Amino acid sequence: MLQSMGGSREGCDHLRQAQDNLPGSPNMLSQYLLCLNYLSDPTGEALVEEHRRFGLRYPEPPTVRHTNVPDPERPLRIGWLAVDYRQHLGAYFLAPIMKRTNRARYSIHAYSALPPEAGDAHTARFRAMADAWTSVHGLSDAEIDARIRADGIDVLVDLAGHSGLNRLSALAGKPAPVQITWLGYANTTGLPAMDARLVDTITDPEGVADAHATERLIRLPVPFLCFAPPEDAPPETPPPLLRKGWVTFGSLNALPKHTPEVFALWARILAAVPASRLLLRDRSFAHAEARDRLEKTFAHLGITADRLALLGWSPGRNDHLARYGEIDIALDPFPYNGTITSCDALWMGVPLLTLPGHRHAARVGASLLTAVGLEELIATDADDCVARAVALATDPARLTAFRAGMRARLLASPLCDAERFTRNLEGVYRDLWRNWCAKAVSEGGSR
Repeated sequence: MLQSMGGSREGCDHLRQAQDNLPGSPNMLSQYLLCLNYLSDPTGEALVEEHRRFGLRYPEPPTVRHTNVPDPERPLRIGWLAVDYRQHLGAYFLAPIMKRTNRARYSIHAYSALPPEAGDAHTARFRAMADAWTSVHGLSDAEIDARIRADGIDVLVDLAGHSGLNRLSALAGKPAPVQITWLGYANTTGLPAMDARLVDTITDPEGVADAHATERLIRLPVPFLCFAPPEDAPPETPPPLLRKGWVTFGSLNALPKHTPEVFALWARILAAVPASRLLLRDRSFAHAEARDRLEKTFAHLGITADRLALLGWSPGRNDHLARYGEIDIALDPFPYNGTITSCDALWMGVPLLTLPGHRHAARVGASLLTAVGLEELIATDADDCVARAVALATDPARLTAFRAGMRARLLASPLCDAERFTRNLEGVYRDLWRNWCAKAVSEGGSR
């Protein structure tokens, strides 16, 4: 509850105590690790050490044998283990890959940890697109391990990391010869049995970032994901400042991503743009206590409550997207940037201003903007962020041009090039598989 209301530091303290008292609960430790990502101060070194604590509970067996035929060029069985075969993550980033996968070379076996009752219309579509579908909700770690082995999965892709109802602990015995983590979690897993993590050169620059991961970092061409725009999104609208007379900055990211450092910087931006407003949306804002808490935070920063628009949750995807019609300039939180929300903002024509940090979660915005050729929206430091915000806010013609041309820009960019991305991803599958085959042959089938 504390985390959901923006009190992630207090939440982390409680979660640390809880996971220390419940050492048999991997999800408790995962929730603690997830919460750490919202804090500004942990260094990369500190974060990787915290994640290694998870791995210490699940050391990889010294010898793992698989019956997979070590033929480097044969068709491969790819397993996707995910919680979110739904609109939130799946429809945006997984569906375009599933549609374009070369099924003669790579079959996709979907393992869903999602409770059956929690699915949506997209869940059924994923089930129809997959070559095989297995619900692993409610299964033990040993049962999941056995099922993956029985299915002969060659490359297993974990799509949850330490988020949500993940099943990382089921992968500790390495049921598949090659195990990759990607997309669902913005940090390392700490699991010794995880071979690789997929990133790009902007989210994880070579050198320092490699030391902050327990897996081998494999860098895809920028960006590290591809985006399928929602087909039924409402049309773009002109910048709201043209009808309102003032600039509205905004973020529709979840409140835990908004740290005290974020609010301090955004208060500076509001102070530098007279009469401007800040629009935020979160489930907790349906409650007066949450709104009051945030209004007091900004009051201490010199921003009065009449300059804040704090909105509760909007039912329906289109209602959410329509909120961008009330925002002139989107602000990216840090150190945990938006991902889906950032893609949403750009698709609705709203320029996104980001300030990159020093870890993956804090560099996603820079990756997305680089992919669509909008490096001009990437700030170098806090002062530069304020200056860029002021320059945008005082240039209605530029904001109008962004709105009018953004969708065409995205569709022509690598961010929306699912064919390119899928071929690159298949290349990663194949390279890792070839490496395993060479090692398996040399070691007589182990590993």
